[in-house]
Amino acid sequence: MKNRLIILITLLIAGCQAEKNAIYLTPEKALDYFQEIKEVCDKDNGKLWGINLYAPLMFVDRNTRRIVANMSDDEGLLKEREGVFTATEVPCLPWCPCPPRRTITG
Repeated sequence: MKNRLIILITLLIAGCQAEKNAIYLTPEKALDYFQEIKEVCDKDNGKLWGINLYAPLMFVDRNTRRIVANMSDDEGLLKEREGVFTATEVPCLPWCPCPPRRTITG
């Protein structure tokens, strides 16, 4: 009986999902993460790999397809907001099948 209760509770917890529009990565959090990554890369300064690894980075929320990046893109699709660059949808990528390219808004 105890095992069945544990399985039931586990299934209930696993089935709980956050709201689709919940924003987990705010621009403030992303900026903190990017600064921390930059500090670590600058501290190493290429000792491990021969070059400083700080480069364009992005976080993508898989539920909302929202992008938060540390640098702007060449096409200007990412818009600066609160120290980071954002867009509301991930553009179509060669390795990711998706519908024809849509306009991205920041």
